[in-house]
Amino acid sequence: MDPSQFTDDAPGELTEIPVAGWAYIPDPLPPPLSITPQVLRLLSEADRAVGELEGAGHIIPNPELFIGPFLRREAVYSSRIEGTVTSFDDLGLFEVSGIRAEEDTQEVGNYVRATRHGLAQLDKIPPSLRLIREVHNVLLEHVRGRDRHPGEFRSIQNYIRGGGLTEKTARYVPPSPEHVLTSLYQLEEYMNGQRTYPDLIELALIHYQFEAIHPFEDGNGRIGRVLITLLMASWNLLANPLLSISSFISAHREEYQDSLLAVSRTGDWNRWFTFFLTAIQEESMNAAQRAKSLLELRETYRTKSMAISNSAYDLTIIDELIESPWITAVMIRGKCDVSSPTAHSIIKRLMSLDILELHDDRQRNRIYVAPSIIAAFE
Repeated sequence: MDPSQFTDDAPGELTEIPVAGWAYIPDPLPPPLSITPQVLRLLSEADRAVGELEGAGHIIPNPELFIGPFLRREAVYSSRIEGTVTSFDDLGLFEVSGIRAEEDTQEVGNYVRATRHGLAQLDKIPPSLRLIREVHNVLLEHVRGRDRHPGEFRSIQNYIRGGGLTEKTARYVPPSPEHVLTSLYQLEEYMNGQRTYPDLIELALIHYQFEAIHPFEDGNGRIGRVLITLLMASWNLLANPLLSISSFISAHREEYQDSLLAVSRTGDWNRWFTFFLTAIQEESMNAAQRAKSLLELRETYRTKSMAISNSAYDLTIIDELIESPWITAVMIRGKCDVSSPTAHSIIKRLMSLDILELHDDRQRNRIYVAPSIIAAFE
């Protein structure tokens, strides 16, 4: 890491360390800010977009049914930023079949489980180091990184190499291990204290701080983005986790990394705020449209079903397909408490309405899919 790239306006300090030469320790939050008019306009637009998304969540009859698709979308794109690539279809089939999948798919599945775990714990645990460790433990369970101390803050030096091939030429070097806990305790206190700036600015500050500390041996980027979801829920910005900010970040990965680094090097907060608020605004608008599309699909499917049958089972399965558009006869039997012939009759009716189609030609426990629902997210 080149210390000459860090100016006097950097919101932290450089310390000498072995091997890499230098490490960066971010100052405690909050920093003094001079927010530009452009950022203030973006803040207003992003606030409005989040409010519209929250409103869209309130008109959904059963928001729980809509959480699954949005969490999978966030998991797919957040993992993609780190080079873990799987498709929505692969992830869904893994969840439905229970068959061991490619490691990339299992990692993305863990992201969904980790986020759900964090959200479920918010009623008992505030956003905290304990909660972050729990989420990290789930994220790395039985996948790559499981040997890198899941749920434990690092006791070794790590590096963000970027184009650098060695520790000395690393693009960014986070605090050395002896400074990690002090920085994290300060961050924990800040997350749960009186907020200094508007909520979305605070989210941007906290996300930067977490990434600058880089407290784990592995999984820091993914946990940093899960933390955005948890804080939005904890602060009542979004009652339901319908936002997939990672979709935007994945499409603008280099600018995301450059904007974070610009804060550390020169204190250019406004560049980072511009990126973050644009991501929040665009993805909130996209998410509201996806929620609307899913709601319209649900109503269309229900209308088509009731036109040929008065079966409440069909309506139950349509709702299940909104939550997860992959299903088997065995799953239908469990959801509706019906016999195998009745489950297959439900499948046959939904196929006749072009709601379901056969995913593969396996002989046992065939998987069926609702392609229009998947298309709404891809």
